[in-house]
Amino acid sequence: MKTINHLPHHIVSKIAAGEVVDRPASAIKELVENSLDAGATYIQIILEQGGLKKIVVKDDGKGMSKEDLEICFLPHTTSKITTEKDLDTIQSFGFRGEALSSIAAVSHMTIKSRKTDAEHGYMVELIPFQEPTLSSAGIPVGTEIEIKDLFSTIPARKKFVKDSRTELRHIVDAITTIALSFPRVGFILEHDGNVIVNVPKEQNLQERIHALLGDDIGMQMMPITHESQYGRLNGFIGKPQLAGSSRAHQYLFVNNRSITHLPISRTVTESFGSLIEPRTHAVFVVSLELPYESVDVNVHPRKEEVAFAYPKNILELCEEAVVTTLKNNNITYKKISSDFMKERGMDGSTADMLKDMVTPWNLKPENMQEISQLHNLYLVAPTADGILLVDQHAAHERILFEQFKEAFRNSHATGAVFELPESLLINLPASDSIILDEHAETLQKLGFDISLFGVNTFKLCAVPDVFKDRNYKELISEFINDMREGRNSGSKLDRTTERTLAFMACRTAVKAGDPLAPDERKRLLEKLLACPAGYTCPHGRPTHIEVSMNELDKMFKRK
Repeated sequence: MKTINHLPHHIVSKIAAGEVVDRPASAIKELVENSLDAGATYIQIILEQGGLKKIVVKDDGKGMSKEDLEICFLPHTTSKITTEKDLDTIQSFGFRGEALSSIAAVSHMTIKSRKTDAEHGYMVELIPFQEPTLSSAGIPVGTEIEIKDLFSTIPARKKFVKDSRTELRHIVDAITTIALSFPRVGFILEHDGNVIVNVPKEQNLQERIHALLGDDIGMQMMPITHESQYGRLNGFIGKPQLAGSSRAHQYLFVNNRSITHLPISRTVTESFGSLIEPRTHAVFVVSLELPYESVDVNVHPRKEEVAFAYPKNILELCEEAVVTTLKNNNITYKKISSDFMKERGMDGSTADMLKDMVTPWNLKPENMQEISQLHNLYLVAPTADGILLVDQHAAHERILFEQFKEAFRNSHATGAVFELPESLLINLPASDSIILDEHAETLQKLGFDISLFGVNTFKLCAVPDVFKDRNYKELISEFINDMREGRNSGSKLDRTTERTLAFMACRTAVKAGDPLAPDERKRLLEKLLACPAGYTCPHGRPTHIEVSMNELDKMFKRK
């Protein structure tokens, strides 16, 4: 009996669509890139319900003829390439002829278009399981594509799509990325009647960075340019103080195509050396101009990755560019003060949290006066049957998290609130603004007085007392990164509160590299050993390890 079957065309088209269009943002990316290939100078995107109900993309590009409109939505139809040789030097975004056919397979799509020399335009309507209909249409020169009820034909995919707010954030990220690559093109993004992104055409890259990423980031970006026989790099990199825990503000383009390339991201960050803290990521908007034949863009279903003919030389180009830029800008590293508590203005707040003793566990050092600090990272103390090794940051983080959690449950959050002498305006990238607006209520419960003040701008008037004298813009940026990455502490509080309290504990705790005085080491260890959940930090890393005499004897081959 035959077990191999030939799949029907409608199933094949849905499978192919799933590889290209996995959420509204990917559909919009494909449509906007088609507009750019058509030479558009202005692109408008209109959304309803995060793009799940409706997406409209309008452009002023060269448009399509009636004949092109009749076949543009068929699989593997494209105007970008004609021969096999064209694959070696692809200069356009689209070339596979999959985007429109994939979207049409999973939605109700209408395409209107008019060429420059045409008296009027034409419209084709594509309804699932029906024959396409073609008619005349009054439309300006360019193309307008409307998508309704995305994924209506594949309910299995639709149930994996997130809520409209999450989908909107992914769309904003996609449009921000494309708009940074094409500062000469104007973009407007509207969602449910509200303008989210609005940037004019004919901007330079620096103006576009300020418009999309905010002045707080834009003012701290340095121009970067470098050239070798393999290509040219140009753009902007952030000063060391912009480095953060997330790669959210790393934008890399190869011949104007946005890509993800972890080796390049790591190379750029590592080129900062000791100017930035370990496990943080540099901020950059960087474009590589390379010979088209040295880049293979046909290695990923959504063309988000590329392969280089000379990968080692490209990494060297990136490293030389960053090192040269840092040298020319004379950026020096500021060492952390040895007086940890006073440096952060927390000797009257965080230190007090470590003072009160409670009943300790049975795991207690023999002599609390013999606590050593190893490489300003670990505490070492003898026990009755060996030694105790403590990660100072993880330990302090757990202590503070439990205190913040208890305070939150007792309805008085973090206690005292510090009123800022003057309110602080924080200008954010659009996607960051969406995240902060979504979680503003949780921050307010914890003692932050923060509210929306304008388009992508928030006003901060007060913070919990433990954050007094901190860099508040950096604090909010780190909070957004934690929310973006969905870090979870594992307690029984709601997940947003869990992540927020874990964030507060992490950012308030002592860090690796912070020297601690003997009394600070003692208080830290006492509070850890008194903490009933002190085995790990809120993110799951161990806070301490006990090495027994038996294990030590085995290491030294005494047994």
